[in-house]
Amino acid sequence: MIPYYELPLRQTLTDAGQPLQLDFIEQAKLLLEGFSGVKVEVPARLFSLRALAERDLEGAVAMLRAVFPAMRAGRIEVVCLEEGRLEPFVQIRVRTPAKWSAPIAEELAGRAGSIEDLGADAGYQILVAVAPLEQLRAFDGWLSAKSDGTAIAEYRFKEYRPRAA
Repeated sequence: MIPYYELPLRQTLTDAGQPLQLDFIEQAKLLLEGFSGVKVEVPARLFSLRALAERDLEGAVAMLRAVFPAMRAGRIEVVCLEEGRLEPFVQIRVRTPAKWSAPIAEELAGRAGSIEDLGADAGYQILVAVAPLEQLRAFDGWLSAKSDGTAIAEYRFKEYRPRAA
């Protein structure tokens, strides 16, 4: 089981169509059981989803919205520790056609990422970088648009580090 701190993205959900939020919470928990990359959190009678990648939250919210059309999703937030002094860093592995590797490496560097490894696999370039998760917001959308949908990113929680001053 993945601990919550390794899923540092959080999004709170409510359903205006349900008079009792506890009913919504119980039904939504059942629907999301086993949903890849997302964990349910229910602090103080709120319903929150935790994930490492924005696309996992977006997929879970889309599925729930099909069942609960009046559901409202709060903004996605990056959860820091120690009153915001520690921020989550992730390792990102991008598999891309070679022609996109240089622009992707530049984009990662521009998002405070540091390239750890470059390699090749079955005609694709593999870039491995470490970056603060906050800087990777909307990266999947950028990556898809830049590579015409041919590149894919995989995220792995790395650690919490002190925030840059």
